[in-house]
Amino acid sequence: MKRNIFFILSIFLLFPLFSQEIIELQDVTTTVTGAEQNLEESSLPDFTEILPIPEEMLPQLETNLPEIELEKEQITSSEENFDDYTYFEGNIGAGYPSLFIGDFMLSRSEKNNYYNFGFFHETENGYGIQESNKGFFDNLTSVNVDGTINFTPNFNLDFVGSYENTQFGLQSLSPIFYSTNLQQSALGLNLEFICNDYIQLYADLNSVFSSWYASYVPTSESTDLLTNLWRLNVSPRLGLAGNSGIFTCFFEGGYDLNTSKGTLDSILHRGELLYYMDFRFGDFLLKTDVGLVFVDKNIIPPFSVGFEFSRNIELSMEGGLRSSVLDVFNLEKNPIMFNNVKSEEQTQWFATLDFMFPIGSFCENNLKADFALSSFDNNLIVPDYSLLDEKTGLYGFSEFSKPLLTTEYSLLFYFEKSQLNFSWNAWWLNLPENFGIAPHEVSLLYSFVPTKNNWGFSLWATMNFGGNREILGDIIPDTGLSFFIRSAKSFKFTLEVNDMIKLFSGTERTLCESYIKNSGSASIFVSFYL
Repeated sequence: MKRNIFFILSIFLLFPLFSQEIIELQDVTTTVTGAEQNLEESSLPDFTEILPIPEEMLPQLETNLPEIELEKEQITSSEENFDDYTYFEGNIGAGYPSLFIGDFMLSRSEKNNYYNFGFFHETENGYGIQESNKGFFDNLTSVNVDGTINFTPNFNLDFVGSYENTQFGLQSLSPIFYSTNLQQSALGLNLEFICNDYIQLYADLNSVFSSWYASYVPTSESTDLLTNLWRLNVSPRLGLAGNSGIFTCFFEGGYDLNTSKGTLDSILHRGELLYYMDFRFGDFLLKTDVGLVFVDKNIIPPFSVGFEFSRNIELSMEGGLRSSVLDVFNLEKNPIMFNNVKSEEQTQWFATLDFMFPIGSFCENNLKADFALSSFDNNLIVPDYSLLDEKTGLYGFSEFSKPLLTTEYSLLFYFEKSQLNFSWNAWWLNLPENFGIAPHEVSLLYSFVPTKNNWGFSLWATMNFGGNREILGDIIPDTGLSFFIRSAKSFKFTLEVNDMIKLFSGTERTLCESYIKNSGSASIFVSFYL
């Protein structure tokens, strides 16, 4: 039986508010071929995001095609023995205003084992004409490691770990706090044992620990407000999976422990049982799952029914009841929110659609839709920018229970040396003005790379409209460009300009009419591969 093991991204989506590279830590999870183990995952909007910020250099536009510019060799694990191999990549960049980025990755494979180590640092001191000593700064440092150890052909261990430290200046807008600081560390382990060609056993252990604190303004009055907060989550799981070719199933049991100090949380115990199965008939895949969640003396019965079809087009539909615990580790990464939100179960009736259809050999369309309605009084917990705490200068959270309908549409034209991407994300039902999310966002990206891949450039623009502009700021498009040239096989030089209109006009983007975003930058990067 062919194994398909992958790591589900789980926690580190840092600095959703400001232009930071998003670094994520993966949960280590076993997946049986043919079974998508994303039964708790929701495609609802990420309420931690204020404005869509490009990840790395370019806007994130949905596409199933490979990137035009191959930044580095992809080293992945498989059932076969690894070849002895060492790979190193480094990226160093600096620019205006007071921007520095260092990103390094080392990979090593030997016989049956594979290891990967990464280090990242980004700092921005001063936003435009604003001075860093007045709180206009942010920085991020992260270290991560992952790997695979094959003890025998039928028994292996996957592991992943990460540590991140972030700091954000509050721009003299808090009466008592100078900056907020967040440290997050995580560990994920997965053991898999293949019994025979049809059955396998697996065990997962994931743990996350975070520490949040705020630095006081030296001249502020003393206060009994707690500022040293920490959270801990431990989540073990055990499963049995089977695959006969046309039939796939797995049974899984899991437990979640959430505890904290200095927040509204008490200890949360959560148990879950889950059974999944699917049948494949040619181009059709029928799938269903049913489970039980035990939390706070309540029992919730999540389930789903769906199908997939793939022949020239790809169509997937699914519906049911989904339930998962609030991801407080994601919410606390918003640097201007007061980190005292409580871990709670979130349950929704849902229906999803994913439809991809090509037009000829040069165009691809993709449409995604998601409908959700809260149930069992387990409402969504979201940032609320109308809830300003005058004592701290930070914002709060509120519940959301109304129906949601969101769509994502992308259109891709691809040619021999270039590609053009268009995307449109929309929220059609019940978008409150104080959530900091625009009801419509459009993005356009054009990339050109000659056949020899020795130079190339990209142009992009992102614009959101509608919503509460006092929170979101003006509607000036975020435009940028990137140009790279390779001087040798192992070296690349990149010039990048972000938010050009704001950069050349000398104006700033704002949030809630008070906070200033670091808008407009010009940077030079040097990349080397060994």
